[in-house]
Amino acid sequence: MKNFARFLQLIKIMVILIFASPLIMLLVWFLQPKQPLAITVIDKTVLNTSNEEHASLFWHLNHEKYVHPITRKRFNPDRDYYGFFPGLNGQYQIKGLSQLTVNQLDSVANFSDFLYFTDTYGIFEQEWNKSISANERSGVIYGGLSVADLHVMNKAKSLGKTIITEFNCIGSPTAETERSAFEALFNLKWTGWIGRFVENLDTLQNKEIPQWMKSQYVLQHGKWPFKKAGIVLVSQADKIEILEMDVELTFPVPIIRTAPFFQQETKLPKQMPYPFWFDIMDPGENEVLAQYNLETTAKGDELLAKIGLKKNFPAIIRHEDYDYSFYYFAGDFADNPLTYKRSYFKGIRWFREFFYDPTEPTDRAYFFWEYYLPLLDHILKR
Repeated sequence: MKNFARFLQLIKIMVILIFASPLIMLLVWFLQPKQPLAITVIDKTVLNTSNEEHASLFWHLNHEKYVHPITRKRFNPDRDYYGFFPGLNGQYQIKGLSQLTVNQLDSVANFSDFLYFTDTYGIFEQEWNKSISANERSGVIYGGLSVADLHVMNKAKSLGKTIITEFNCIGSPTAETERSAFEALFNLKWTGWIGRFVENLDTLQNKEIPQWMKSQYVLQHGKWPFKKAGIVLVSQADKIEILEMDVELTFPVPIIRTAPFFQQETKLPKQMPYPFWFDIMDPGENEVLAQYNLETTAKGDELLAKIGLKKNFPAIIRHEDYDYSFYYFAGDFADNPLTYKRSYFKGIRWFREFFYDPTEPTDRAYFFWEYYLPLLDHILKR
C-alpha cells in the first residue's frame, strides 16, 4: 500500500513538472477542442484598452476556448461586446444595442444562449477628458440601462435564455423608468445604496477619494475624521455613511458567505473577502445563493440600523426554473486587473496560488481565481 501511495505521488509530481513548462501548457491549450458558445456581452464602461470591466469574463472564455458558434473565432475582449469603444487621441465609438432596430434586437436575443451585462455605468466627462478635475462630478457621455437593453432582456427571458447582470446594472445614471422596468421584469429591487471598500480613508494620503464625496460627507456630518481603512456607503440621494476599521468594523472588507447548497453545486469556498464595489439589493422572491456580511461592531450595527440597512445582504441572486435563468451579481465581479496572456496556458489554474495572497483580504486576484472562475464555470456549463 505504501509503495502504491508513493507511486501515485510520483505520478502527481511528474504531471506537475510536465505542466510547469509554459511551452507545453501553451501547446496543450492550443490542441484542446473549441467549445461553441452563443454569448452576448454588454459593457458601457470601457475607459481604456485594458478592458478591466469585462476582463475576468473574457479571460475565462479564452482559457476554456469558447468560440463564436458561427464564425468559430475566439472571443476578443477589444471587439466582441456592445457598448463603449475607446480610441486614440480622445476618440471613441459607441456600438450599443440602442443603435439596432427592433428586428435586430430580437435577433440578438434569439441567437444568444447567454446575455451578460457586465456594466452599464458608462463613461463620464471627467474620466474621458483629462482637463476636467477627477475629483469633481461631470456629465455622462454614455451610460445607463436603455430601452433597447430591456427589450433584449425581455425577449431573452420569454425564450428561456440565461441572463447575467452585475453591480450598477440599474444604478446611476440609469433613469427611474428603466430601473423600475428592470425590477419588475426580474422581481427584485435596488435599495438605492451602493458601497465600496477603501484601503485608506485619509484624504491627505489617498488622493483618489473624490472631493465631492468628502464635501458631501462634511456637509451632512460636520467633519471628515477618518484615518484608517473602511467601507463607504453612498445612497441614490447622495447620503454618505462610512464604516471605519476598529470603530464600526472588526474586519475591513465585506465577506461573501455562500449558501451550503450552492457550495455543493459549485465547489465555491464557504467564504470569500470582497474588496470592491457592491450594491445592496432586495432579492424579492428570487433565491439568494450567497450573502455579503459586514463584520461590524455595536456602533456599526447602530449606524446601519439608522439608515435602514442590515449587515447581511445578497451577493448572488438567482431565478432558475423551466421558464428562464437569471443571475444578479451584486458586485463588480467581472472587473479585475488581470494578466490576459495567462489565459493561454492550460493548467494555469493549478498554480493559481502563486498569483494571489490569501492572507490579504484586499487582494482582488484572490476573488478572481477562487470565486469568480468556479462560479462562471458552473453557470456556463449548466
